[in-house]
This record gives sequence, C-alpha cells and structure tokens, in this order.
Amino acid sequence: MTTKAPYKGFAVFYWPELDRLVPAKPPIELLQVLPLCALALRPLIDLPDSCSGVINSFDWSEDVGWAYADLLEAMRNHGVPESYWDRPSESKLFGWPHWVQNEIDGMGKPDDPNGLRLFLQLDSYTDGRKWAEWGDAGTLYFMIRDADLAARRFDRCEFEMQCG
Repeated sequence: MTTKAPYKGFAVFYWPELDRLVPAKPPIELLQVLPLCALALRPLIDLPDSCSGVINSFDWSEDVGWAYADLLEAMRNHGVPESYWDRPSESKLFGWPHWVQNEIDGMGKPDDPNGLRLFLQLDSYTDGRKWAEWGDAGTLYFMIRDADLAARRFDRCEFEMQCG
C-alpha cells in the first residue's frame, strides 16, 4: 500500500514491505540533491514547546516561564555532547513539536483525539560539509491525527514549514 498526501509540494509515502523496495531513478533531473546524513536515534523525555497552546494555557509568572524554558533546553540537551549544544537537531518522530515560530492551527490538547499531533519533524542538517536547510534555519513539520495514524492514512498528513 502506498499513500500520498494530496497537497501540492510534499508527499508522505508508506511501504510496509521494505524487502520489495529498490532504488529508482528520478523521472526528471533533480534541482538539488540533499546531502546524505546518518541518523543517531535516541530516546528522550519530551515536553511541550514554550510557545505551545498547552503551556500558554497555564497562568505562569514570567519567572516560572523562563524556568520552564531552561528546563526544556536542559532536557533537549541531555545525553548530547556539550560541543553540540550550540546547534542540536530538533528532528524527531512523534513527541511535541519544537516550533520555530508559533504553534499551528489545529493542534489538539493531549486528550483531543481529533487534534493534530507531530508525526515527523525535520530540522536543517549537515553531513559535515554541506547543509540542507529549509529556508533560514527552518524546520519541516508533518502532522497527523491519531485515527489517521492508527489507520496508516498518511495521505491525511498536514505539512508546515517554519523558518527564522
């Protein structure tokens, strides 16, 4: 089964049978080839972004808000060598989006099954020589609803790009 999102400019594909996949030649000449980059997956404890609706719903003082932002940064850097703290990748599967600008419309509260959730977040990255950036140090967000994820309806993903 292959599903493709109907939105212009992006698509999400799903192949459950990986052993049948083979490399293919693009049907047109590529405008840009993104650098290959190895993935280092690690588990993490994730909290909502400081500018998310969940956090903004709390009536916190400014000092408590800054303390939360410091805690969030410390958690995101946990297990990452200190030499990488200046530019850790925010790429992730699931969890809470780390917004470059502001939360998008349609995000659900944690108990809202009809709200959008983070499926995949892709940060700008490097292979050590070349960078792949989305705008000005931007991030790509693929969002999905719980029922669509459970049904593997990746054609219903919603896409957002934010940059600085």
